[in-house]
Amino acid sequence: MLKPKFLIPFDADRFHRQAATFDELLSEHFMTRPASSFQRRRAELAILATIREHYAGNTSRFIGRITADGKRLDAIICRLANPAPCPTAPRPEWVVDAPLILYALTRVC
Repeated sequence: MLKPKFLIPFDADRFHRQAATFDELLSEHFMTRPASSFQRRRAELAILATIREHYAGNTSRFIGRITADGKRLDAIICRLANPAPCPTAPRPEWVVDAPLILYALTRVC
């Protein structure tokens, strides 16, 4: 595999964590790590934004959906506060391709 010399550092785990969808973060491909109060608050705000945008502000609809999926709100907050890709889970192709795309976009001709 091509190993380009990067002009800027690339952290694949961080990129994967930040670019993953809500459903990906809650999947078995991510794990929950201990989080600070700041990280938990940020996760709570992300959930509130999701409720506003995708559930028209209807918190009970959101709770109904996560309950139907077998999840609890406190567990979701913990997962979103400080997720990490599971070391045994395969990386999605878009994460594998990201360093090459970044290199192509930032290289100086």
